[in-house]
Amino acid sequence: MSSFSGTYPMNCKVMLERQPPNAKIRTLVANAIYVSREQIEEFVAEIKDLHITILVNNIDGLPLKGSFFKPFMEYTMEEIDDTIYLNSRFMARLTRVLLPILVRNGPSLIL
Repeated sequence: MSSFSGTYPMNCKVMLERQPPNAKIRTLVANAIYVSREQIEEFVAEIKDLHITILVNNIDGLPLKGSFFKPFMEYTMEEIDDTIYLNSRFMARLTRVLLPILVRNGPSLIL
């Protein structure tokens, strides 16, 4: 998995660990635009021992450089591909790979 230079994921981890006693928190960060199928499978292998019953499909960020709001004709093909990968492909792949875990631990919820 690629590394993240910011502190946001670590701050969330610390905050979540303070909640329920003995919480098992793992932070795994990847670039959702360029992550491979193999990297997603590795990610899931690292968390398959957790009792996961909720998957929140929420991507944080936009892949566009410069202005986020512009006429569609001004988008490059790369920007279109990156947006589709970020908002559809990654979430569909992650959901598919996590389904066996969610079914095993069910009832489960995908948001």
